[in-house]
Amino acid sequence: MRTKTDQWRRVIGVAGFTATLTLASLAHAQGTPPQDFYIEEGLCSIQQLDSLPDPQGTGGAVLTVADTQIFQTRGGNPIPTPTKVPPLTRLTCHFEAGDKVLVSSTGETPYCGWIDGDDVLAGKMSATLRTIVGGEYCGDILPMRVSEFCARLKDMGEETAECKDASIARSVFDAKFIVDNTGLSGDASVRDLSPVEIPVYALPDDRERSGTINIFNVLLIREIARGPDGQLRYLLLSGEQPIGWVDAQAGQVWYSRLTTFFKTGGDGQVLSDFPHSPYAKPIAGVPGNLDRVATEGPEFQRYPVLQDNRQASSDNNNFLPNLRVAFIGAYCDSGGAGVCSRIDDTPPPEVFDALNKTDVLFLIDGTKSMRSYFDIVSRAVRGLARDYVGNASFRFGVAMYGDYLSPSATRLRDPMQFRYPIALQPILRGDEFAGLSGVDLYIEDALKDKPEASNAALLRAAEETDWRSDAPKWIIHIADHGDRQPPSPELIEALQEANIFYAPIPVRGEAVLAASQAFLQHSNAIRNQHVSPSGKALSVEVKKTYTTGAKDEIAEFEAIGLAIRGALLYGEQLRQEAIRRAYNQTPSTGTADRSAAFPAGYSEVLEAGYEIFLKDFERSIGTNDITQRTIAAVGYVQTAPVEEEEEDWSYYASLPLGVAVKLSGALNTACRGFGDGGSGELVSQAAVEMLSVLTGDPIQEGQDFEDYFRNRGSLPLATRTLFRADDLRQMNLDILNQSKPRQIDAHRRELCRSAVLVSRMVNGGRLDQPYEFDENGNRGDLVWRRDQGSYTFRNLREYDWIYTDKFGRKVYFMPLEFLPQYRKVAD
Repeated sequence: MRTKTDQWRRVIGVAGFTATLTLASLAHAQGTPPQDFYIEEGLCSIQQLDSLPDPQGTGGAVLTVADTQIFQTRGGNPIPTPTKVPPLTRLTCHFEAGDKVLVSSTGETPYCGWIDGDDVLAGKMSATLRTIVGGEYCGDILPMRVSEFCARLKDMGEETAECKDASIARSVFDAKFIVDNTGLSGDASVRDLSPVEIPVYALPDDRERSGTINIFNVLLIREIARGPDGQLRYLLLSGEQPIGWVDAQAGQVWYSRLTTFFKTGGDGQVLSDFPHSPYAKPIAGVPGNLDRVATEGPEFQRYPVLQDNRQASSDNNNFLPNLRVAFIGAYCDSGGAGVCSRIDDTPPPEVFDALNKTDVLFLIDGTKSMRSYFDIVSRAVRGLARDYVGNASFRFGVAMYGDYLSPSATRLRDPMQFRYPIALQPILRGDEFAGLSGVDLYIEDALKDKPEASNAALLRAAEETDWRSDAPKWIIHIADHGDRQPPSPELIEALQEANIFYAPIPVRGEAVLAASQAFLQHSNAIRNQHVSPSGKALSVEVKKTYTTGAKDEIAEFEAIGLAIRGALLYGEQLRQEAIRRAYNQTPSTGTADRSAAFPAGYSEVLEAGYEIFLKDFERSIGTNDITQRTIAAVGYVQTAPVEEEEEDWSYYASLPLGVAVKLSGALNTACRGFGDGGSGELVSQAAVEMLSVLTGDPIQEGQDFEDYFRNRGSLPLATRTLFRADDLRQMNLDILNQSKPRQIDAHRRELCRSAVLVSRMVNGGRLDQPYEFDENGNRGDLVWRRDQGSYTFRNLREYDWIYTDKFGRKVYFMPLEFLPQYRKVAD
């Protein structure tokens, strides 16, 4: 039927399914059942998007893997629209009916309509949710687990050394891919270490690249396929967003939580080859600012351990224990070293993260003629902001106004009717705007005329609203009548001082009057005067939503919806531009409107945002091309032999936020379990939980747990080191045996020590001396309370343990010293 789709099916064997009609109880917002949804062009208006069923009811999204046809209706022989969705587009699901799925896109192009479910890569849904929902295609866009990755390779006749290991082949870790964007020449000379562009393809069998990745990335593997010459290619994700297909040899698959970095006081180096190789050359050493950054922050990227080579695999007498790591570094400007370690001289991740937020204030004329518009705003927010429920990065509020309080009051700051029916706040429930249509309006008009104090209200909104200083600020101004005077320089100055982005929406109200024209004129005056330092408008174009005829509620709803969409996506587009400018040095320069999904003039407002928000950011990166300085290379670090104390390297577990919380819970359970009747069983259960969390394997109590200790050869060294399996096993045996009271008390203290340290980490606290006594007997920050059977602490200080990468992903780098250690004591 479609060539690219057929190729895709042959490449990875995506099976077609036929789903039963689901979610039939959901009603179309306009009274039409969702299964009868009709779209002519394949592009939705805001009104049509609002009429679609809530996507939460279907369980997620799908991902296009080829040019995907949109149909006008569902059914066996539907009529195609003129629109196709390009590959690698994430589409939100609204309804499944047979083999057709009703989808939409929240991106720049408002795709909308029915697609063939067999033409896309299905999202992943839990078995429980799939039973409830009944669909076959829609779910979360999740990466493959390592176990799925290994199984797929086996089906394709491919196998890696890691996948031959049973403990890795069953892992539930996400399959991560570290893009190595550097190349080494045959002689491994540091001088020849240089960045290269990694091609990205839109389809697995494409020969022409669709883009490149030329920065260090840790991405997620969603699918595997063969390229045009039979080579393996991986479909990579950043979060749920597709990046594209890359050749497997463009990087490394990473499956362990183990990471490492230089140790304060050590003199380790990153080498270009095995430390016992005659070709090994230093490519980086200990950063000069390590001691300060390690204690003061901010958190920085550690080196993922790709391979553990601390035990010789042959009779090589020259062998030196080592780890193969993904080295993240930069070109140095002096010393001739070529490459150096990097910690905090890259643009801080906060720059990227801070931009992905927005404050949106609706400023509404609150007089009698405007009552119906409060309900329109309520519906627009309810329909378009549903993806932002629970997201504190986005705040919404409403301010309403009327006129001055006295006939003699006409100045900008004179007393007037103005209040906030809804203060700026996140949407936590989804119904915050539900009561907006019932707010009390301003009926009394001291001046007894049609104009209102719209300019004075705009000034108050700019100056008195509880804006966040680091977030884009939008005022969506909905009014039927203008002011008596044009906007003053004082108003323009206030808008510029606060960096307000302005979206005026002229509506008809009860009738088209001279005061209606005044709002159009004043809005245009603001657009012409409220500009960035280089003259780019901070206001979208003024488009009236009415004619001299009847009221057009659909046009008014569309205009409000476009303004909301533009405001909500604004911060994310600024953030994406920051990434492009920092790492690709190819800023967007187009001035045409983004698409019909945004207000007219939106592109110029976006350019103004680049100027305002990225000015300091660009100054921080200077004129140097970060593409030529930020690199990722495969490196090797020489370590102490296994079981010996490490002097040059510190080790960490990279824990996603939810995993860190689970580990904290397991440790606290183990600590509290002592003293109860079933303390041995509680500690064993906690040990299983710790093992599962840290290895990423679905370990169960019983045989699984025993196998991890009996069959030591099945564990990769990195995994063994990570969870201190030998220590944990011996502690568990001692506790179950109950024959060595002093030793058991030492284990109790050790588990409680770990519980305190991990809990403080998760709660944003740090102990600079995380021990009771050091080796010289000096007191640390932990205090054992024998009466309570737990540790208290002192000298706790606030510390942000969370590392946020440029894609907004968050992780804890937990020192392995926080994990329980076997401390032998004499009976």
